[in-house]
Amino acid sequence: MDDVNPITIPQTKDEIDTYIDWQLKSNEIYQNPLIFWQQNESIFPNLFKLARKIFAVPCSSAAVEREFSAAGQLVTQRRSALEPTTINDILFLRSIENNKK
Repeated sequence: MDDVNPITIPQTKDEIDTYIDWQLKSNEIYQNPLIFWQQNESIFPNLFKLARKIFAVPCSSAAVEREFSAAGQLVTQRRSALEPTTINDILFLRSIENNKK
């Protein structure tokens, strides 16, 4: 974790212990973990930060595969002299345009 310092490590351990104890005693079932973390951010601030990082990871590689495919279509023998920064800029602009749709 980027923003962890030695002072917060004991707090985080206490937070984990509290979370485990709370889960064992709770009868509440959350269908959506994002809702759970939003509702309990103030109780588990460090675990909330960790959950945000974990849930930010894409669940599939489809988006990455689309980008590689687009790059492969852009860089052909006729365009092999393009600078990497130019290719990156073109792909970036295309992704912005595609997200507008």
